[in-house]
Amino acid sequence: MHFAVDLPHFGPFSNPHLVAELAHEAEDAGWDGFFLWDHLNYRQAGLPDPLAVADPWMLLAAIALRTRSIKLGPMVTPLPRRRPWKLARETVTLDHLSWIAGNWPYKKPFRRAAQFDGVFPQMHERALTPEDYPELLGYTYAQRTQTTPFDVVAGGLTSGTDKAQDAERVGAFAQAGATWWLESFDPIQTFEQVRQRIHQGPPRF
Repeated sequence: MHFAVDLPHFGPFSNPHLVAELAHEAEDAGWDGFFLWDHLNYRQAGLPDPLAVADPWMLLAAIALRTRSIKLGPMVTPLPRRRPWKLARETVTLDHLSWIAGNWPYKKPFRRAAQFDGVFPQMHERALTPEDYPELLGYTYAQRTQTTPFDVVAGGLTSGTDKAQDAERVGAFAQAGATWWLESFDPIQTFEQVRQRIHQGPPRF
């Protein structure tokens, strides 16, 4: 199981210097990846409006200069609003993983994911549980035509303090087939709250 930080790119996390430092600290704390959201705008109760929003690729460039071996990239990149040839050059430069996100039970994204490096399953109605993974992975693996390694992403927010409870929760997803756990931070959380959780390290089991 690999462990990554999943961070918004707006509000207090729009500052490239601070985000790059967070990624550096995450690498030192034992996290395997550092991933960013990709929005043009974002609104949520409790957040200021207008909200400072950074370009995730500029943040990733800053992160790459402050880290050594941690995996990094945007969690979702909307292709229609980017030039494909420019995006291809950016992705090769950063050498990040190619996961395809999809909302289960809509099957088309999972057919696409089967041809890439991994799948990032989600649901509109509720959060996925370990019990959801056997069905969606059974379908995805049935579409696979390659024998290369294939990543399966799960995510949520663990306490960082109750190690046993955190390990039990993440371990259940690993048993269900997940290979990556994303510590998915809410935009409402402050910079210091995120930093504290990062310093507590991944929820290993």
